[in-house]
Amino acid sequence: MKRWLKATLALLLAAFILLPMRTDAAAGNYETIQLTAQNWEKYFQVDCVENYNALDAGTTTFYTVDLIYQLVLREEYRDRLSPDVVSTLHFSFRFNKCMNLFTVDLERKHIADDGEYSAVEPITVSVNAELTVPYNPQDETCCIAKTAILVSDNNTGSALGFIMKDFQVVSASGSLQLKTNAGANSGEPASSPANTRDWNALLRLPYRWDIDDYNQISTSRSPYLSAWMQSAYVGRFDNISVDFKADYLPVATYCCLANFYLDYPYLEQRYNKVYTGSSIGGYAGFQHNLEIDGYNSILSLWDILCEDRYGNVTVYSAKQTYPAVTDESRRTFDEDGTGVHCSVDYPWKAGKWYRMLLQCGTSETTGNTTVLQWVCDLETGRWTRLCEYDMGFPDVAFKGNTAVFLENFTVRTSGEIRTMEIRNYRVRDVHGKWIDITNAANVSSYFPSYIGSYQYGSDGTTLWFITTGISGCAPKQGEMNLKVRNLESGSPY
Repeated sequence: MKRWLKATLALLLAAFILLPMRTDAAAGNYETIQLTAQNWEKYFQVDCVENYNALDAGTTTFYTVDLIYQLVLREEYRDRLSPDVVSTLHFSFRFNKCMNLFTVDLERKHIADDGEYSAVEPITVSVNAELTVPYNPQDETCCIAKTAILVSDNNTGSALGFIMKDFQVVSASGSLQLKTNAGANSGEPASSPANTRDWNALLRLPYRWDIDDYNQISTSRSPYLSAWMQSAYVGRFDNISVDFKADYLPVATYCCLANFYLDYPYLEQRYNKVYTGSSIGGYAGFQHNLEIDGYNSILSLWDILCEDRYGNVTVYSAKQTYPAVTDESRRTFDEDGTGVHCSVDYPWKAGKWYRMLLQCGTSETTGNTTVLQWVCDLETGRWTRLCEYDMGFPDVAFKGNTAVFLENFTVRTSGEIRTMEIRNYRVRDVHGKWIDITNAANVSSYFPSYIGSYQYGSDGTTLWFITTGISGCAPKQGEMNLKVRNLESGSPY
């Protein structure tokens, strides 16, 4: 009997149902999100599940594979979903190669007389259907199910390679009721946004399976985006304050909020040459840590090398005074020079606004300059002291332009989507005056060898950055200068 293979698609149609809408004002503030084919990926991610089955029917065995695409409400929106909302949402899908013959390779393994497997044959499938997907209220997912029926005569079969991931949303309609992050009754500061940014309108967000596949083969970090905040005209300053948020915050993300220079006239008056192993004095920001899958702040200070007229070099290394050092190996580094750094566990969350503050102060015990890092949760108004260093000598201040950057620090997660937003950037000069920093220069993807997609820009009040290691998700962007206006001025505390 001639061996043959035939595939059919079963498309499941239904409605996407959420729970009934709350109407009393005391229950909280809610916003209505109208779903469209352009914005649905902001709220849902797509996952794929494969289930293989074998059915015996006389002399013929039917091999089936169920490929279930799940539209899952993104995690950052689940706790904002109104518990009492009634909405019906409809999604219409089609495969991108619909109306054409779609050829895939299906591995057919024939058992030869010697018991060895052989032969790989192609299968051609015509796909031209649209479908509406249902909603499963128990697990907050919509499912698209299709079944490929493989027929052979008592031979094993496999549907490897049959997965057709390349589909698109033709239309989406209906609405979601989501609790807002702002409002008079929410306790949110005025500078906090009511909505997350529509990132999918700025960069086509890759599907979850595309990200997972890319992470397995990536050999490069995702694009490293940076901008230089133009603070040099201020002269010497002793405070840096910046508000920040990351809607997409995967493992191995670093949101650097101040890449800064330091001024040390005390040392420069005593030595012929004063320098660091890097071109900067230090940097500070927040990370989603790779090693422990935790969240932390970080403050790094480079060692200062001082050379006298005879060529002798004295090294000044900042001493951590808070918190107490418990693991000496964690407080030093030797990349691009040597220095010290302090990482403190801090549970910052995606989608929330925070404020970082760096200060140059004076130690009450030594009289030396101290460098402190603070963070404020802008939802609660609570300030947290993170770390403090004693520089070992007096009269240190910040100087020059300061940089911000968004970094992926391992290839293992380079396919992930990362975002960063910053606003209300300001510094305080050494005379006590707060100055808004509203110009960002040299905004760019700093390392050309890091492949992928990215976008950056300004909406007038906020600088935003988005990146992924997956190419083709956005048009190429060149270096640019951007301008913003601060929503808040003066002292940030």
